[in-house]
Amino acid sequence: MHYSGWVPTVTGNLSFTTIGCGSFPTKSLRRDTAGGYAVYQRRDLLDVLVPYADDAKIVAFFREHIANWVLGISGKFSFVLLAETAESGDECTGKILMISDAVSPGVGKLIRAQFTDFMAGASRGKIEEVCSKGVCFTAKFRLERGGHVEIETDNSATEANTDSASLDHLLANQAFYFLKDIAHVHQHHEPKHDAITEVHRVESSDTQWIYSTEHDLYRAIIRYKRFRNEKALFRASGILAYAKSFERCYSKNLGSPRSYNAKDLEQSLQVSREEIKHFDQKRLSRIETFRNFFFALFGLIASASFLARYEEDFSPEVNDSILWLAEFSAANPFFVAAITFLISFIWSLLTHRVDPSDNEIVRWATRLLQAFRLRYYIIANALISITFGAACWYILVILL
Repeated sequence: MHYSGWVPTVTGNLSFTTIGCGSFPTKSLRRDTAGGYAVYQRRDLLDVLVPYADDAKIVAFFREHIANWVLGISGKFSFVLLAETAESGDECTGKILMISDAVSPGVGKLIRAQFTDFMAGASRGKIEEVCSKGVCFTAKFRLERGGHVEIETDNSATEANTDSASLDHLLANQAFYFLKDIAHVHQHHEPKHDAITEVHRVESSDTQWIYSTEHDLYRAIIRYKRFRNEKALFRASGILAYAKSFERCYSKNLGSPRSYNAKDLEQSLQVSREEIKHFDQKRLSRIETFRNFFFALFGLIASASFLARYEEDFSPEVNDSILWLAEFSAANPFFVAAITFLISFIWSLLTHRVDPSDNEIVRWATRLLQAFRLRYYIIANALISITFGAACWYILVILL
């Protein structure tokens, strides 16, 4: 099958000499060979929802082993790119090899040794020979300087075989993501969610992939724009720069059936940023007003306490609520500390000192709720039913 996609580039010219210098999701290794070069990268493709597994290597380790024991699946794969640049310098061609570390244990270490041991005298033929011991998927590719990539798989599945065609498309996308990660730096979006563009199945001279890729880019812009925070708007503006670059390189002279008003969208993003900045300034002004009032009140109380020292008969009555709060804090220091931390954390979220999207609990909860297709009322109704059911049970127990 044939697929086409686009590796994002703002300048419209990828640098082939920097392919293999990326470090996401793991550090890639490049080695120049006779007539070309090879790139190795180990990737974790396990898609199992586990909290606190984004950056923690220990949790990722246990997630992998739990998936092996419970589900019988593994996400450890080794990817190898074997490529050569054309004499014109306008494109590079080659193939991408995928090796499963679970199906072929030990092969990944042998491949890595070809890239790390410079005394081994590795060549393209030697690397390909080592990879052949455990390769489970192979795809040919052609990458243009402008970012257009063509991927050809060996799967001869037809549209009638839906499962085989879907699996082939999935593997082609994984090969594309690998190529995209080692060919460009993720500047305007989270590399962990790098699904802004993907490959689309094409025929021999099909240009539908151009329309689909353009639609994917603008859909990502609108998705980020709806979050209504400064960080998301910056990402939307960066992806808009990608969309303009793609339009100049590929879709400008094709007469796309859909027209996108890039200038109007850019102006809308600018207005949204200015609006957020305006309300942020008002919010900061309120915070500063509250802070000044607090210190002024504190200064008044301190002044009154100093004046009281000159009066011998000055003995103010302490309010009962203050005494209760002091006694409660002394009797429950850990509980009070936990409540104080929780209130300060919620206050930091409300004042946007901490971005909720940066918190792993929020990201994990969002991914978990996506299974309900954002139908939060289902969860709300379930919680309400459980709460009222527990209350009714408790009342019946008391009455009986």
